[in-house]
Amino acid sequence: MIEFVLIIAGIVIGFQITQANQQRQDRVTERAYLLQIHDEIVAGVDDGWQARRYQYYSARRSETQGIALLLFGDETDASLTPDQCAVFSEIHSIYTLATMTPSLEEMVVNGQLLLVRNDALRRQLARYRLDREEMTGLTEALIEGITVLPLAFPDLLPASFATPRRGPIFAATACDLNAMRANQAFLNAFADTYDRMDYYIVLVMQRDIESARSIHLALDSELGLEHSQIPATQN
Repeated sequence: MIEFVLIIAGIVIGFQITQANQQRQDRVTERAYLLQIHDEIVAGVDDGWQARRYQYYSARRSETQGIALLLFGDETDASLTPDQCAVFSEIHSIYTLATMTPSLEEMVVNGQLLLVRNDALRRQLARYRLDREEMTGLTEALIEGITVLPLAFPDLLPASFATPRRGPIFAATACDLNAMRANQAFLNAFADTYDRMDYYIVLVMQRDIESARSIHLALDSELGLEHSQIPATQN
C-alpha cells in the first residue's frame, strides 16, 4: 500500500514539475512574441514606412484639395502650376496594406494567441488583426475601377518627362484648367478619384496607424517598456 502511494505521489509530482516547466516555457514564448510584435509595429508606424506613407498621402490630400477648389471654382484668371498638374498623374495610386505584424500572423496560424495571458490585450490583438483584414478589403474595393486620369483624358493631361518635387518620372507638367472645367466627364472622374483617395487616407491609413498606436501602448504596458509614444494622426 505504501509503495502504491509513493508511485502515485511520484506521478503527481512529476506531472506538476512538467506542468511548471511548460508554463515557464509558455511565458518565455509569450514574451518573445509580444516583443516581436511590438518591434514590428514600431518599425512600421513609429520609425518606418507606414508613417512616411501617411505623411506622403496627407501632403497629396492637401494639394488635391487646393486643386479641387480651382477646378470647381469660378476664378477666371486661375491656373494650375506644374506641380499641381503632376498630381493628376498620381492621385489614383492607392496601395494594398502590407502585413505589418508577421509575428501576430504566426501566432494565430500556430494557434498560440492563447499564450497571451492578459485577456484585454489578447482581444485587442485579435481585433487589430480583424480590423486589418477589413481595411484590406476596403482598400481593394477603392482600387477596383479607379480612374487613371492621364489615361482616360490624355488630351487634358499629356504626359512628358517630368521632374516634379516628388511622384512619377512621366507626368503632365502643363494642363489647361479651363479645358478641364469645361469637361464634365473629367470633373466627375476627378471627384470620384479624390473621394477614393480621401476614404483611403481616413478609413484605412489613419485608422490603421491609430489602431497600431493603441496596440503599441498596450504592449508597452504589458512588457514594462518606456519610450516615446507613437504620435497620433490628425485629420
